[in-house]
Amino acid sequence: GQLILGIEGTFMIYIYVHFWELSTEAMRWLSPVMLLGLPFSAIMAPHLTRLIDKRTVLLIFGSWVILNANILIMLRLFTDVLPDNGDPWLLYILLSFGFVTGLVTPALLITFNSMFADIADELELRTGARQEGIIFSARSFGFKASAAMATVLGGIALDLIGFPRGAEVGEVPDEIVFRLGLVAAPATIVIGMANLMFFTAYRLDRARVAEIQVELSKRRAAAAEN
Repeated sequence: GQLILGIEGTFMIYIYVHFWELSTEAMRWLSPVMLLGLPFSAIMAPHLTRLIDKRTVLLIFGSWVILNANILIMLRLFTDVLPDNGDPWLLYILLSFGFVTGLVTPALLITFNSMFADIADELELRTGARQEGIIFSARSFGFKASAAMATVLGGIALDLIGFPRGAEVGEVPDEIVFRLGLVAAPATIVIGMANLMFFTAYRLDRARVAEIQVELSKRRAAAAEN
């Protein structure tokens, strides 16, 4: 998942500048709009995971983020429904989709981290040792390795599609811009959705997590008495 996010991050500036042909003035609004969703997402995530299993939340929100981040590129590549580049309505649409991404992504990450905490509890129940530090260290290393690999793969992909170095806005051939869109959207959707399927193997539903916590509480209480 981090690999996909990293590759998309590498491509995003090229998408904004050469695919959507956004001005610097327009691009400066994208990040603030995404941040607007952060407080709502932080409030929403705990309530959702109390109502729905974390795996379900992760799969739904993960799919939502992947599709929401790429569906506009798909529409531009294969339909004529979007306003032309330079039309103010295109920016408004991009901003609205950016807000949705900013609304959902933090809740996704909160749920993801919570799932790792549940895994740590399960391992403690099995082994009798708290290994949270090892689990989160391994996850952190995986994130960093994926981010580094994503930068390399993103550069290789740009070379493979023949993207010109130092290109100015409007100077990139339409065929190259189309290839850029293909790599940035359809390819990442397929890989991202395939990656999400690995989380279907996660079996710690709410009932099982509650059982684990009860057993751990009993074990800790017994240890304290002894």
